[in-house]
Amino acid sequence: AYVCVSPSLATELALCAGLDPKQKADSVSADEYARLHVQWRRWLAVLMGEEGDDFRAGRLKDGNWTVLYKEGVEAYVPQTEASHAEAAGGDSEMDIEAELAAMSKNQRGEGWLGEVSPINAMLDKYYAQLSAKEKFTQLHQVLLTKVQGRVRKVREKVRGFQERLADSVEYDQPKELADMLMANVHRYDGRAEEMVVEDFSGTGNMVTIPIDPFKGPVATAQGMYKRSQKLRRSAAALEPLLEEGQAELDYLLQVEVTLEQTSAFEGVADLQMLEDVRDEIIEAGYMRKSAALQLAETKASGGRKQGGRAKGKAQQQGKKGAALKAASEMSGTRKFVSPGGLPVLVGKNNRGNEHLTHNVAANTDLWFHVHGIPGSHTLLRLQAGQEPSEEDVQFAANLAAYFSRARGSTQSLVDCVSPKYIGRAKGGHLGMVTLKQNSEVKTIWARPDDVHQVAEAHL
Repeated sequence: AYVCVSPSLATELALCAGLDPKQKADSVSADEYARLHVQWRRWLAVLMGEEGDDFRAGRLKDGNWTVLYKEGVEAYVPQTEASHAEAAGGDSEMDIEAELAAMSKNQRGEGWLGEVSPINAMLDKYYAQLSAKEKFTQLHQVLLTKVQGRVRKVREKVRGFQERLADSVEYDQPKELADMLMANVHRYDGRAEEMVVEDFSGTGNMVTIPIDPFKGPVATAQGMYKRSQKLRRSAAALEPLLEEGQAELDYLLQVEVTLEQTSAFEGVADLQMLEDVRDEIIEAGYMRKSAALQLAETKASGGRKQGGRAKGKAQQQGKKGAALKAASEMSGTRKFVSPGGLPVLVGKNNRGNEHLTHNVAANTDLWFHVHGIPGSHTLLRLQAGQEPSEEDVQFAANLAAYFSRARGSTQSLVDCVSPKYIGRAKGGHLGMVTLKQNSEVKTIWARPDDVHQVAEAHL
């Protein structure tokens, strides 16, 4: 008799013996009892430390785990009585052990995933995922709050530049009034606070010009000339500031879209992507390094003081860092296959967009981006002389619209162009581009919903 056996352990023993855990005791044959006894002996051996240094874990398709894995003896799922009969064989326990070790994949059942690791590795993986998810949630909230706050400030700054520039572009109007005033100064009677004169358009329209009676028409006109010059200088100064502010706003909106579309944790790769965004905005000066991050970087570099060995180690770590950076850049892209079998790459973040457009793209490829709003760079890879089908082009355009702020739209315009017409935008912001002059741009109506299922599978 078996005593001190929990229901979960009894289930594991039955599965590993090839039995149905729900099978009634009076229906178990002698051979099946012998096989169950083999698994019981294995369990006792594991407890006594005879099976190795640790438990061995295996995972089933239903998500449950077994800790009774052994090389050559794998977990079972409930099978039919017919399959049980086929799996049974051998009269002695030695025969049964040999039979279990030689069982084929078909005899093991379809529930086995083949994922095997020590129990401590399984727990490490579980808690690592849990820790990564918690870090992801915290970091996502910090980054989104920081970026959205910066977006509001920059948007207000841009609005201020636009309003001031709108006032400044009228710098010719004070000069024209001053010219009309000087042309009619002989008509001023010395007491009036305004003059009505004919404008220079030749239409006969009359214009009323205010005059300071204490200054007179000449001094009033000189003040108008000075104001005109001041407005002209202001306009010249505001235009580059507005351009710079708009470029900064476009960059921040792109980061915001990346964060908004990566709000759910699916795996450690999502945390790595957020850390890339964090590093990016730290480099851009929008965020300071935390004390914990500085300490981690110091430990990773082996401290500031470097002797001969330390310097060599630092060089090795530098090479490793370069390899990690390259891996990070590639991890910043999503990979799809078009209906015609062509590879389609989509940037996950600004670093991925930068790498995709300026390092990966060839002139034979096609580059896609949603028109006029933040979105991911999308690349349809083509060989020299290869012509994509309309279905392939539409697929890539749909992906470009889906991974953008136009995701919720029924239709959206997407620009399609050769990468040779893409240049880096002024301002040095990562992943920001501009179209060169005489670019041959094709505009496509994209349908984001058409790629919803295939896109969600890659999130």
